[in-house]
Parts: sequence; C-alpha cells; structure tokens
Amino acid sequence: MAVKIAEKGATDIKELKAQLAYRQALQEITNEINSADNLDSILIDLKDRILYLFKADRITIYVVDSSTNELFSRFKVGTELSEIRIPINPGMSDKIFSEQLIPPFSKCMSHT
Repeated sequence: MAVKIAEKGATDIKELKAQLAYRQALQEITNEINSADNLDSILIDLKDRILYLFKADRITIYVVDSSTNELFSRFKVGTELSEIRIPINPGMSDKIFSEQLIPPFSKCMSHT
C-alpha cells in the first residue's frame, strides 16, 4: 500500500512538473508575441517553438489590418512569404472582430 502511494506521489509530481514546464513555455511565447514588432517576426522567430509546444505541424496567425479593414494571414510557400486578405464586412468575421468576441491572445492565455 505504501509503495502504491509513493508511486502515485511520484507520478503526480512528474505530471505537475510537465504542466509547469508547458505553462512556462507558453508564457515565454506569449510574452514574445506581445513584444513582436510584426507578424513576420512571429512567423520566423517563434514558429518552431509554437509548433512544438502545441504538437502541431502548421500554424495560422490572423491579424486585423485596421487601415484597410481586412483580416489577413501570412504563410510561407517554399522560400516566399504569401498572404491571404479577407475584407471585414457583414458576416462572421465582422461580428467577431467588431464585437470583440475573441479576446486578445494574452487575455486568453492568462486564464489557463
């Protein structure tokens, strides 16, 4: 019985350490995103760390361009950067962004 309790305690500590490491890595990435100069620096500098953290093979980052009233995303094809631009107009994207239904990334991460 005591051995099982000790094994469970060791497992719990290992899980807590893994959770702590994940949250620390997420906080570091969040801080770097919030201090990034532009979208390209996020895609270039943080892409691999974001993919690794979320165990993903691709990321898409959307940004609101208030000067053109568009939602856009950049992506890499080979060695060239391309982008997709979507006008923010009546529809789902308009509702989401005009009513701020999606809070800023930093606010999302502060509740985890």
